Amino acid sequence: MTCTPLPKTDAAHVVLTCGGRKGVYIASRPPGRATSTVATLVPPPGEWAQDVALLVGLLSISELDALVGSLEGRVVFDATGTWGLLALVAAQHGARACHILTTRPSLHRSVLAQIEGLGAAAASVSDVAAVETADVVVVDVYRRSDLRELRQLARRMRPRARLLLFGAIESQIEVIERAMTSNDLRRAQAPRWIDEMVVLTFAKVDAATAPRRPARARPAIADEIAGRRWHALCRPLQEPNSWTIRPFAGRGPLPASTLVIAPSLVYGSGGNSLTRAMLRAIAGASDELLAHRDVLDLGCGSGVLGIAAARRRARVTAVDICPTAREAALRNAASNDVTLAVAESVPEDGDFDVVLANLQASTWAHFIAKLAGFMRPGGHLLATGITAAHHDAFVERLAAEGFAPASQPHLTRDGWPCAWFRRR
Repeated sequence: MTCTPLPKTDAAHVVLTCGGRKGVYIASRPPGRATSTVATLVPPPGEWAQDVALLVGLLSISELDALVGSLEGRVVFDATGTWGLLALVAAQHGARACHILTTRPSLHRSVLAQIEGLGAAAASVSDVAAVETADVVVVDVYRRSDLRELRQLARRMRPRARLLLFGAIESQIEVIERAMTSNDLRRAQAPRWIDEMVVLTFAKVDAATAPRRPARARPAIADEIAGRRWHALCRPLQEPNSWTIRPFAGRGPLPASTLVIAPSLVYGSGGNSLTRAMLRAIAGASDELLAHRDVLDLGCGSGVLGIAAARRRARVTAVDICPTAREAALRNAASNDVTLAVAESVPEDGDFDVVLANLQASTWAHFIAKLAGFMRPGGHLLATGITAAHHDAFVERLAAEGFAPASQPHLTRDGWPCAWFRRR
């Protein structure tokens, strides 16, 4: 990803420090602002530098100005799920108010520190209700396949507000437009490209007058083809005492400690701290625990956890309700020369020695009482996805279902526990 620096007197620079490396983001100075703005934003611990680099590449203020007219005097709601990058920069470029949506304690603290460090008086951390007052709502949809939360957010927007979806890839356009135009939204502009990503712009209209136009049909582009477009943007991820994750297979046989997980629309690229913690635990597990054992990857996403277990000679069943995830898991398994039995739901006759589960709290609430039904006595559960604040209650709930801790929880760099449990 490249950009051409503008003269310093005509540009605003945001320098990001990511894992010791600095990347410079350059945007045109908004009309009427007399001086350039120079600021350093530091991602909070545990945030994936590659995600930050992708956002820096596409959230240019000049693009944002072109999409919404001007940021001057606007109210911006930043729901990109990061640490307020766009809102903090927008606050320096004339926005009247910038609301940053974040729920994780570590991100909350980091955002507050960034606001104070930049002197961004227009920026604040808010809850989701602030979307009802916003002129511009921005969401990052990179690799997002579940649009339910996005639809809920769109329903709360006020009439004439703009919704900007950054980070889509070409194969997502048709699905996103179909979902969004059913929520009293209309497409405000044709899709715009920033390097390999698409920006989709919608405007909220009154429900009583909203035209019901069917989404224009487009041929869907196969996910693996869309994935190849990311070759220049996705770099190998290396984790000490764990796996190296490459986005694409190279020449020759794969090293024993390397996984190939192609960029796609589903969760599990290996960059998230929870995924990395699970992979470290799988890499450190004994052969007795995994080799020739029946393993269930529950909510498999890209299949990365199940593939890692299969590389440890386990027999793996990967389950996910999302068809895109199941397709991605099969493709990634083939790239790693392993076999996964992929299914939409847990087989009724399932009887597993090990369950791997990186799930959201709501999904855990659904499955926690069912675990014992498809695990053998003495079987092991590797679990994460519950915050540290709720971990003790999670352990108690597992104990009621016959599971006891088999290890001390390992905390990720952003404070999420990951631990082994054993069924009595």
